[in-house]
Amino acid sequence: MEHDMTATRMTALSAAVLIAVAMAGSVRAADFMADGTAAYIQTIKIPAQEAGVLQEVNVRDGDRAQAGDLLAKIDDRQAQAAKKVAEVKLAAAEKRGNDTIEIRYAKAAGEVAWIDWDRDRQVNLASAGTIPDIQIRQKELVYRKSLLQHEKALNDQVLAKMDADVYRAELEQAELALERREIRAPFDGEVKTLNIRQSEWVNPGDPIMEYVRLDNLYVDFNVDGEQYDPIDLEGLAVTVTVRLARSETVDLQGKIVSIDPTVQGLTQTFTYQVRAEVENSKPRGFWVLRDNMPVVVTVHTGQ
Repeated sequence: MEHDMTATRMTALSAAVLIAVAMAGSVRAADFMADGTAAYIQTIKIPAQEAGVLQEVNVRDGDRAQAGDLLAKIDDRQAQAAKKVAEVKLAAAEKRGNDTIEIRYAKAAGEVAWIDWDRDRQVNLASAGTIPDIQIRQKELVYRKSLLQHEKALNDQVLAKMDADVYRAELEQAELALERREIRAPFDGEVKTLNIRQSEWVNPGDPIMEYVRLDNLYVDFNVDGEQYDPIDLEGLAVTVTVRLARSETVDLQGKIVSIDPTVQGLTQTFTYQVRAEVENSKPRGFWVLRDNMPVVVTVHTGQ
């Protein structure tokens, strides 16, 4: 009985569309019509990527979301702390890498040590033995030490910049850990089924919710193989007529994207299935086309 009611509805829908289109004069002789059924293009189970307590759930069954919306979140307190540590380490390393105090001090100390050492040497050149040799050697050592301190200060600056690179990578890792604890909408769509509730524990790979795409849907329909070959239909534009409540109709546009190579029927009269991708519409805030809805497809073979 249910099958008969569905068939009756499809026949009524087809008849209504034929009358409406004929009155509008928009169907050319080259176009043909067929009954079709809508189907989701994409249905996914959004998994948890990290283990933890599901701290936040912002949606319920049937809620719609835009791409990037935060749907749920796993406890991220430890990841937040790791991020703060990485930020402090990075800031300290960058400060050391940009600090030139030790470099400038070592250079100035070297200049003074050179003057002090050279003065004693000049005195002994003018009057040999005036200044003990050990004192001159000690001042030479002070000068050479200042040169090494300058070199070390330059090297420490390079190492500090390398540390900054390491801590920057740690910060990126901490930010990724936070991102992996956020469950965001991968595309515009709707939550079909929420599998895990707030405060429940999840493991990596656990399906948190089933999510469906609604901005575009497939429409499947059968074509008479005696009338059209697959090559005749490839890539053609289609108009999909959806019947709403109170006998209202909405037309959606799309095009044929695939043709099933399998034929149906064992005699000379056979059909094959054709699939069109249709751009959905939500004129009143709700998507017009839904999964498994009966529609009428007008194939524009003249285009």
